[in-house]
This record gives sequence, structure tokens and C-alpha cells, in this order.
Amino acid sequence: MTTASRRAVDELAARSAAGEWFVIDHAIGGLRPAAHIFACREGIAFADGGWEDPNTIGQHTMHVIKCKVGAAAGGRFAVDGPDGHTRILPLDAELSRRLHLPDGPLDQGPRELARHHCGDLCTGIGP
Repeated sequence: MTTASRRAVDELAARSAAGEWFVIDHAIGGLRPAAHIFACREGIAFADGGWEDPNTIGQHTMHVIKCKVGAAAGGRFAVDGPDGHTRILPLDAELSRRLHLPDGPLDQGPRELARHHCGDLCTGIGP
């Protein structure tokens, strides 16, 4: 991973750790709200919104994207990886409506637990 990509990943992870929600716009998976995003050696790891809900047990709620990340305009991030075009967007009112998310603050769930579960999928996971 290049130095610029590492800086972008670290910024993304820090903003997530501060409570900011993002949406992963993935070429295959479509729009996915990300409750937590972590830096890892492979690229990024993230937990889907609602990952800690008991109704999601057994569902695939933790993900790793093997990629390089670049900062883009407007707080967005561009992802260069094997799965094609992927963007990481700050969650805003428009995306929240498109995803049918509830109004008001969203529950991210415990970050350390999400980090532990994401760490099972990748190496060198950061805070």
C-alpha cells in the first residue's frame, strides 16, 4: 500500500472511530451502510450497519476489501481494488433515505467487538 493510500485509510478509520457513518458503494454489493471501518494490511475492513442485531446472526455482516484507498473531494474516498469500481461516501440525508434508514442517530454497536470480528478476516487490523 502506498503512503498516500495508507494516509487515506487512516483518515477513514479515524473518522469512523469518531462516530461518522459511511456508505460503501460497491460494484457487486451495491450501497451498504458501514457502522465501523478499520484499516488493515489488505486495505479496509468494515461492519455493516446493524451487525450486532440478534436477527443478523449467521449473516455475512463483516467484510474486507483488498484495495488501495484514495481521498476524493467532498469527504469521499475512491477505492482501487479487484472488485471493480467502489466508492466510500459519508452518510448524508439523501443516502439515508435511499437506504430506508431510521431518522435520528444510528447505533453503531461496540467498536472493539466489531474490530475483533473484522480482525478474524484480515491481518494487521488497526484501531
